[in-house]
Amino acid sequence: CASMDSTFLGVLAGVALELRRQGPPARLTLVRVGERNLELIRNLGLHRLAIVDSGDTLAPAAAGSLPIDSGARSELDNAKLMLEAHEHLIAADPENAGKFQDVLAFLRSRVEAR
Repeated sequence: CASMDSTFLGVLAGVALELRRQGPPARLTLVRVGERNLELIRNLGLHRLAIVDSGDTLAPAAAGSLPIDSGARSELDNAKLMLEAHEHLIAADPENAGKFQDVLAFLRSRVEAR
């Protein structure tokens, strides 16, 4: 990815948190992370949840992949996804609460209005 927004990073955080809950615990690995994305990952604390490789390492052949959901989502489903993603960022690093408090308030109001 040339760039990642907070929603995408929150989805990654959610995947990493879920992998930690599985038995035996597994870890998300991010490979070939560019300089700007590496900065974002570190600023949001995701480097504590995932293995991050900024080099040219290729993912191991045995690495699993996640199914891609390319289906259309409703506005409410999108708001729920974005809310959950930002909550994952706060779970990854409580200091993110201040960074995303306005986003969370907006998204909660959208979800609750439905």
